Amino acid sequence: MNLNNFFSLRFINKKGFKMDVSLTNNLQYSQMDLNAKYKKTTMDVDFIDKNGKKIDFSMTFEDMSYEYKEESLSYTKEAIYDQSKVAEALNKGDFKALDEIFKKLTAKANSTSLNYQKTEIKGHSHSVKIEGLTPEEAKELVSDDGFFGVNQTAKRVFDFVVKGANDDPELLKAGREGVVQGLKDAEEEWGGKLPDIAYKTQSKTLSMLDEYMAKLGISSFEANA
Repeated sequence: MNLNNFFSLRFINKKGFKMDVSLTNNLQYSQMDLNAKYKKTTMDVDFIDKNGKKIDFSMTFEDMSYEYKEESLSYTKEAIYDQSKVAEALNKGDFKALDEIFKKLTAKANSTSLNYQKTEIKGHSHSVKIEGLTPEEAKELVSDDGFFGVNQTAKRVFDFVVKGANDDPELLKAGREGVVQGLKDAEEEWGGKLPDIAYKTQSKTLSMLDEYMAKLGISSFEANA
């Protein structure tokens, strides 16, 4: 932040002098913030598919987000002091009185300008690189019955929740809530809407959990709403 004061004084003589007394205040403030995050994760995967074929590959996830903010404020005020009292003190050569005048006089605003600017830029990018798979194998993996497809992924999540809860009603409800919250957290990390397969998988998982809980006489959160 910068604060500058500019003072100017001009006079000619005691009898027919001409004078200007002015004060300019200039205030400038600026602040810049830049936050950037970068995350890279590599995962090695190997498993046996439904046909007994061993598949192994690696997946590399890269995530980058940035946020830039800048604020600037400038304020300028020009003021003219009471010239008659200043002139009188100058004519008398009373510099002590002149000093007191400048200490006590209230400036009258002549012109004022205020300028404020704010800039904010946000960005989020993701990339996934898969190595070790042919296009056909990759397509098979995300098909409905593929290892990363809706059905198998939903079944893995369902089994995880059910086995962890051991038919405890509260734990089953907590596990179901975790499935819902997990997708919300993923959206936040991703920076928006996820691929459709994520929502289809969540819907399938919740449907399986609700059906299982219903058989045990347990109402899901949606049923209680």
